Amino acid sequence: MITLSVAPLRGITNSTFRNVYASLFEGIDYALAPFVSATAGKKVNLSVLKDILPGKNELMPLIPQVIGANPADVKMMFNVIHQELGYDRININMGCPHRPIVSKGRGSGFLKKPDSIWKMLDTICDDAKFEITLKTRLGYDDPKQILGLIPKFNDYPISELILHTRTATQMYKGATYPEIFAQCMNISKIPLVYNGDIFCLDDYTKLQKMLPECDSWMIGRGLVSNPFLPSEIKSGKLVADGEKLATMEEFHSQLFAEYQNILFGPAHLLGKMKEYWCYMADNMPDGKKLLSNIRRTKTVESYNHTVYKYFHE
Repeated sequence: MITLSVAPLRGITNSTFRNVYASLFEGIDYALAPFVSATAGKKVNLSVLKDILPGKNELMPLIPQVIGANPADVKMMFNVIHQELGYDRININMGCPHRPIVSKGRGSGFLKKPDSIWKMLDTICDDAKFEITLKTRLGYDDPKQILGLIPKFNDYPISELILHTRTATQMYKGATYPEIFAQCMNISKIPLVYNGDIFCLDDYTKLQKMLPECDSWMIGRGLVSNPFLPSEIKSGKLVADGEKLATMEEFHSQLFAEYQNILFGPAHLLGKMKEYWCYMADNMPDGKKLLSNIRRTKTVESYNHTVYKYFHE
């Protein structure tokens, strides 16, 4: 049996999205939350953890993720998440490729200075009372870098290693390297999770043939653009476009209603919904035209009219 998980997309796969998604779609086993930043000092303001509060995450199993460069700060955040919120599995982000993150030694910045990886793991793994998972990339600018890191990762009590199969410098573009992931599987003692460019059932099928021993897959942009993808992967069958429209309308309606309740002002609401449509329109009939029409809307009224017209005319 394969395991499918939601990749962390900051501002997109938050608790609002996860709850609406879980109420309508099947196939996901757990979500990795978008990162929370480790904070300096002796105390953590629990308001920074609002997206991962257990009461807001009852519909989908969740693994919180922490990002930070200072080992003591990261360990403190891990302990707070475990002790105050009750999570028994927590992830460390060593893969975010955005320049402001990397420049501060966080995310993929660890791959730029590999010695910092082991200093971090020495600290957070010491006497940990919870499972530690890790998400990273194949390398900073060399996809083969990971082959030298895996033997060292093996020395730590990491329960799961999630590999985005690009380098940090590639960001989210260019070729992925499933062949290097296959080499990692041969040398890793840690269960591996494949992440990167799974946008449709055919993408998954081709990768599964290349990696027949991989049984855990993480999907990010492909899940937001096609929420039916996890169920298609697990059933091996495509959902017909005609069957998708009614559910997608309900999915949109619930997302819109939830954000209308929590966001301040129509401009913020329109911006958020347009952000989702940049993904969702990819798999909708006449999606390019739909996205163009939605982007031109200036008011909530014109936005609602455009969306209603698409689904009903």
